[in-house]
Amino acid sequence: MLAAASELPPASVAGRQRFTAIALLIGLAVTWLVVVAPVSLAIAALFLCAGPHNWMEARYILSRLPSRAGPFLAFMALGATGVLALAVTATLLPTVARITPFGAGADDSVLVFCAVVWNLALVAWIAAMLNVRAAQKPVRDWWWVAPAALLLGAAMCVRPFAWSLALVYLHPLVAFLILDRELRARRRDLRPAFHALLAVVPLLIGILWWQLHDAPPLPGVGDDALTMRIVRNAGGDTANGVPMHFLVATHVLLETLHYAVWLLAIPMVAIRGRLWRLTAIPVAARSAVWRRGIGVGLAVSACLVVALWAAFTQNYVATRDLYFTLSIIHVLAEAPLLIRLL
Repeated sequence: MLAAASELPPASVAGRQRFTAIALLIGLAVTWLVVVAPVSLAIAALFLCAGPHNWMEARYILSRLPSRAGPFLAFMALGATGVLALAVTATLLPTVARITPFGAGADDSVLVFCAVVWNLALVAWIAAMLNVRAAQKPVRDWWWVAPAALLLGAAMCVRPFAWSLALVYLHPLVAFLILDRELRARRRDLRPAFHALLAVVPLLIGILWWQLHDAPPLPGVGDDALTMRIVRNAGGDTANGVPMHFLVATHVLLETLHYAVWLLAIPMVAIRGRLWRLTAIPVAARSAVWRRGIGVGLAVSACLVVALWAAFTQNYVATRDLYFTLSIIHVLAEAPLLIRLL
């Protein structure tokens, strides 16, 4: 069970208006930037925000872990095992597929098979966590889990790489869902404004389409290795028929808003400036050993953020490749966190 959240006093009308205005200005500013310079914003946002947002996400997860696992040990073990197993296989399977005698075939059949297996394992893991969560208090009647998993699994078998691309665009939205759960628990007065802001996101994407649906190809495509990586990460080589410029801009917009939620909104609502206050972390209250261990872990993680910045300045492309290889861990870790919040 996640640590209980205490509701905060409601904000004033001026406070709610300020929250809405700041969020809207951030959204509009990011939209303008991705129209003008999507690749430059992608480079800058990753450099500035990747490490800090991972640190903040780890700090948030620590604040929501119970002081003792108790009856929720099975859910936590299932979540941790799935994160590690899927992260390792996501890193190794493409390499294994390519070095097999059949991996270099014209249709990349081994690579497709590996993608299908991994996607099915992901669905099975999520379905298992949902079933375990449904049996825990408060008990849920989630009868739809098995049919939905079977339907989704069948769709993945037909279009495995389409699902992988969908994950790229769905992942930034998880931060919105987590923020919504935090607002429901702590700041119900801000939820209507937040829901109105969520409704603006499709409008921002519509602005991108209006501005970029017939835009010329991005500068550097075909020549610059970094630009090609950004395009490939946005699905430029798999989403046939969708303008590349629009795809990159949309992906950068969602990722930047994802960073903004983790670095600005969630700390304001859920942590409230107590980043280094270990007494605010329930699991740290177990003993002095746990408290020191968590303190050292947070300090080491902060040093890794600085090291990541330094590595970016030395070799941005190689550091980016390494970061995206390892980032699957934090992407997967959001699944058990979100399911436990349901």
